Amino acid sequence: MKRRPIPTLRLPFDGSLNLPGSKSEANRAIVAAALCRGKTTIRNATPCDDVRYLVGGLQAMGYRVAWITEDCLEVEGGIPAQPSETSAREIFCGNAGTAIRFLCSVAVVTPGKWEIVGDQHMAKRPISDLVQAWSSFGVAIKAPTACPPVQIEGGLTKGGNLKLDASKSGQYLSSLLLVASGLRGGLRIELASELASAGYVELTKQVLGSFGVDVKSTGPSSSSSTVIEVKETQSISPGNFDVEGDWSAAGCFYCLAELANSVFRPGNLRDDSLQSDRALLQHLADLRARGDLEINISETPDQLMNLALVAGRRSAKTRFVGAANLRIKECDRLAITARELQGIGLKVEIEEDGLLLEPTRQVVGADINPEADHRIAMMGAIFGSLVPGVQIRDPQCVAKSYPRFFDDLKKLGDQTRPLVLLGMRAAGKSSLGRQLALVLGLEFIDSDSLFENEFDDISQFVEQYGWPDFRDAEAKIIADSLRPGVLIAAGGGAIENPGTRKLLRDKALVVWIDEEWETIQMRLRT
Repeated sequence: MKRRPIPTLRLPFDGSLNLPGSKSEANRAIVAAALCRGKTTIRNATPCDDVRYLVGGLQAMGYRVAWITEDCLEVEGGIPAQPSETSAREIFCGNAGTAIRFLCSVAVVTPGKWEIVGDQHMAKRPISDLVQAWSSFGVAIKAPTACPPVQIEGGLTKGGNLKLDASKSGQYLSSLLLVASGLRGGLRIELASELASAGYVELTKQVLGSFGVDVKSTGPSSSSSTVIEVKETQSISPGNFDVEGDWSAAGCFYCLAELANSVFRPGNLRDDSLQSDRALLQHLADLRARGDLEINISETPDQLMNLALVAGRRSAKTRFVGAANLRIKECDRLAITARELQGIGLKVEIEEDGLLLEPTRQVVGADINPEADHRIAMMGAIFGSLVPGVQIRDPQCVAKSYPRFFDDLKKLGDQTRPLVLLGMRAAGKSSLGRQLALVLGLEFIDSDSLFENEFDDISQFVEQYGWPDFRDAEAKIIADSLRPGVLIAAGGGAIENPGTRKLLRDKALVVWIDEEWETIQMRLRT
């Protein structure tokens, strides 16, 4: 099996990235566009496996969906009037949960006979609750093993009332909602259970709202007494739909920044996003507290792996709860996460619906076997960025959600926080700085040399204009030079300027170079 070694970070980073488009939002928008009236251009639809399988499935059913650039789709809406030529053939969805669940409901309303299948992992992931909901409605649908494959005879046009058990996955409810407005009389859904991942259902409602579909709920949110209703509506294309950046992908880099004393600046995330994984930031804040903690991640289960690494360095116990549905993800994500964390030296116990981590003294590099699970592979890469000797088996599995993950990880690591060496004249900061910059692959800048290139000799400048003017000019040079990937040698007096002190404190790693006074005097004499 192919392995990918993970290089450790040279220094903490201060970097920015644009995240891939959220596959969760993209897939909802693609289905909504396929069923609406009009043409929709969907931008920032990163062609990860989950999106590609959904697009391929829609195309196989006869929907007019086409890539016009690498990450831009054009969708001509409308249910095909006649079964497509590929009707009754298999529609393969790999291990893409959103694709297979959404396509099941699309197949219900699309004329033809369909068999929707997945890979060996998907064949173990339950779908019977969604199948049962449609079956009770009179649809010819069956899943003999309670998991894919699913056989469907489509063409349903009339709506009505049905019950749904959405305790295993909120995607079942989202699947129903995406097709509901096109049914005569709409759809009224009574939840027969607590709702898993309610935040992603809210995302579905938001996307449908962009296409003119209103989803109304009565009863407590996510409870078994909730009733959700979608009236018959002719959904209409908004023309353009821009997929927001993926908070799930960002979780990896936020956790790496937390562990590496670094700064991550996402370029395309929305602070008001309905993506549930936005709550990761609050979980990170919680993990900075002292003492034993219990963190409920029922709305952010995909971040358990990343957060567990952060919890692993704490000096107290951390219990994660609300993660039972991780057992039915791409793999038994709860068990595999625990196994891999134990393999790197963390003290982890599996509990009924989560993990318990206890303080650990030492971690070690290891081969990470993600069992084809993209989230676990990314967790391993975060750890390998901090600890030498980590390799990821089957690294290409990250393509499920983030094809360019390893490239972006390197890009972020290359944006090292500026390193500033401060010291008295002749303390050795410039000599050390040149050698250190060469070893670390950084650009070396000597602030005194830059000053003299611009203003001539420092002592003459000070004699003519005074120290305050020199410090102001020096401060501007340092501010202009302070960027990722540089090592700056500057005089110790630079921190007399309040603005420079604040800038260095906020933006740089600062090292004071000290030397014995006798040695400095000797160097100045020579």
